[in-house]
Amino acid sequence: MQYYRCKCGKMTAWTTMGVHACTKCPKCGSDLAQGPESHSEPEPHEYVTKYDVNTGVPYEICQTCHRRRLELEKPYVEEPPPPPPDPYLELVKTCDGIAHCDALVLHRKENCAFCAMPKFEVLHVYRQQNGINYTGESDPTKKPCPAEAFRYAHTINRWHGNRPHKETTT
Repeated sequence: MQYYRCKCGKMTAWTTMGVHACTKCPKCGSDLAQGPESHSEPEPHEYVTKYDVNTGVPYEICQTCHRRRLELEKPYVEEPPPPPPDPYLELVKTCDGIAHCDALVLHRKENCAFCAMPKFEVLHVYRQQNGINYTGESDPTKKPCPAEAFRYAHTINRWHGNRPHKETTT
């Protein structure tokens, strides 16, 4: 495997076949090369007209890299920065273990013996202070449960380890 990258580092490739001569970075416009000294001007795309087999609509495609003109000529749009880390996830890491298989699942203390353990008290306080629903709750005045932001409650409860347990077993 050989590693290729553009001058700005935005576009990279691992390949055994090399990269097409017309490949260029949408951000900096440089070609992909194996080292800083080996960059050259990318070759222009050579377009041919093809027709969609279903609709018959014509489109242009590069003979070398086989990408459509519309895709290649889209203006570059910078990706948004990643969101800041979720403070709730940082709190989950401070607990000694997790109550359920899904670390984001937290039930009311009276509904689940595991979630009522003292080591999870910081999570209960955080949810109460920030108006966050517990798993299985649906108070419209509160923010959704973090676990239910990714999956429905009935999906979460399909795993036995995520269901509320009335008593602990030792």
